[in-house]
Amino acid sequence: MLTSINTGLYSAGDDLLGVIDYYESLFSRSGLEARGSEFRAWELSMMVDVVKLLHIPDSMKDELLTSIVRAWRLDLAEPAGDQISAALQKMEEIRQGVAWIRANPGPNSQHLLDATALLSLPMRKVDLKEDRAQDVQDLLRAVVADLRSRMVECCGQAR
Repeated sequence: MLTSINTGLYSAGDDLLGVIDYYESLFSRSGLEARGSEFRAWELSMMVDVVKLLHIPDSMKDELLTSIVRAWRLDLAEPAGDQISAALQKMEEIRQGVAWIRANPGPNSQHLLDATALLSLPMRKVDLKEDRAQDVQDLLRAVVADLRSRMVECCGQAR
């Protein structure tokens, strides 16, 4: 059974790392600081691609994606260079999370991978339209609660 868990986990981790690598190459392009709204559009696209990879109920995934897209601000809340650096840092958190989960596989590995990706999205309240930010935060909490309940269901406790 552990072999089947590992096989699926590596595949999911590879997909996630592929998305991260792709956007990291875009975010590392020279001159991007001068094209802030282009960066913001790519940042939103990256989050959408990451959420699409999560193993959560489709209805929850669709609602979360719709909420994020509707709430996302394309204007910059701070200098583009700072936002690009913060996004790259969050991407590194995802990469480190995948490496840790691969080194410590278990029955909750996929749920932990999903939670790591979700909690490392480069999204702050300031990135969202004020009137929609709470909706996104509520949905994120609901997804985390769903992942936690599935971890408990799987193994008796979430770690």
